[in-house]
Amino acid sequence: MSTVLVVEDSRMQRECITHQLKWSGLDAIPACDGVEALERVEESCPDVVLMDLVMPNLDGYAACRLLKSNPQTHHVPVIMVTGNSQPIALYWSLKHAEAYISKPWHPRDLLTTIDRTIADNHPETTSPSVEAWTDYGWLLFEQGRLYERRRDAATRYGLKVMRLYEFSIEAFEKALELNPSSRWATRSRVTAEKARQSWQETLESVRPCQACDYYYGRDGIHCAPHPLGVDDGTCSDWTLPG
Repeated sequence: MSTVLVVEDSRMQRECITHQLKWSGLDAIPACDGVEALERVEESCPDVVLMDLVMPNLDGYAACRLLKSNPQTHHVPVIMVTGNSQPIALYWSLKHAEAYISKPWHPRDLLTTIDRTIADNHPETTSPSVEAWTDYGWLLFEQGRLYERRRDAATRYGLKVMRLYEFSIEAFEKALELNPSSRWATRSRVTAEKARQSWQETLESVRPCQACDYYYGRDGIHCAPHPLGVDDGTCSDWTLPG
């Protein structure tokens, strides 16, 4: 039985695709965004990844590039899913991915594309290098930095940024396992550790809401879960007058 990782931010579409694939005899594993996809690929080692192009947190472009840069997952084929048939979208879809399929599709076309992509995949056996792991670590680190600079990063991307920094540290550590004396990998790990610690402090400073265990949202109406589950304050929505 082939395993398909379904990366789709829409819960309804994700469940629908997963159900279709399981009904067709495939083992389908869901992931809600690119960051979760990075975790699921290493955990389950799927035969193919069905990757939505437009997603929050980490879109299909970036997630596919990271998967192909990871020495452990670069051989996993990716089918990019896009609702945009313009040439530029197709170009970026195929730059790193093995295939693409446009929304909406017929279930038969989806299954045919999955079967063909798996059959055409002939991964080369290569030994990961210190340079490959270090380069991958920096891609993860830079992606975390990119999201950290966004507006309301702590509320919208809090744990995602943290996971990207943690992934980068793991990559640098794998490089050091191959060569403990690598100065570049050592300095890179130190840099990533400092960024992770700084981001941890940022998230811990976010003021949570005791009344609902939620974090005060940016619109002043709806709250979002506190990034770290901290519960040591109250938000203005629940402060009683006088």
